[in-house]
Amino acid sequence: MRNEAITRQEAIDLIRSMTAPTDAMTRATRASSKNICGSTGGTAPTGVTNAMNLVLGACNIKALESGLFLASFTLAMTGVTATDTANVTVTTQTSSTAISFGGATKITGSNLFGNLFPYPSPAAAYGMWVSGAAGGITFATGGGGSITQFTTGAQVAGTAATTQEFSWYGLVANSVSNVLGNPFPIGNDVALLVSLNATHSATVTYAGFSMFIQEVVD
Repeated sequence: MRNEAITRQEAIDLIRSMTAPTDAMTRATRASSKNICGSTGGTAPTGVTNAMNLVLGACNIKALESGLFLASFTLAMTGVTATDTANVTVTTQTSSTAISFGGATKITGSNLFGNLFPYPSPAAAYGMWVSGAAGGITFATGGGGSITQFTTGAQVAGTAATTQEFSWYGLVANSVSNVLGNPFPIGNDVALLVSLNATHSATVTYAGFSMFIQEVVD
């Protein structure tokens, strides 16, 4: 070990080498929480019928860093009877132009960007919406290139069933065959959609519905 004084630059380099892992962890923690939208519910989809094939919920988020996203949904219905059928599908659409929705109600506080720079503008364009019309959620502007990210397939309620519950969590990108190699284009709006194709013999109640989408970063 040498005993002479070190230079200012050597001191700076030493401090950087000692704090690099902590700095990297801090950046990752901040990044992982700053581009996310969704909600645990509080506003149930409306305008739905017993026989339906429509978009119940939608999240709109902007690809800012990686173009790869973790996404999830949960859906619970009560009032189900035997032989009722439900098929839940998760799709994405993306557009370089702004995406906006029709037939939908936005959930307050669902655009959870935190300390994001640059902040997407207009902020009101991002967040989570639920169906608010008989035809479900539609695209007012933007969208395109629909990709099916997940589907439950037709699920038939059992003899004594009174509820149906569905959930999913996964990585989404602009491809399902080569996810890591096909991120959504940076700067694009990305819409995550949860659709329900169902036939119920009686009116069902949405006991719980939530969606989230979060950008994956280094």
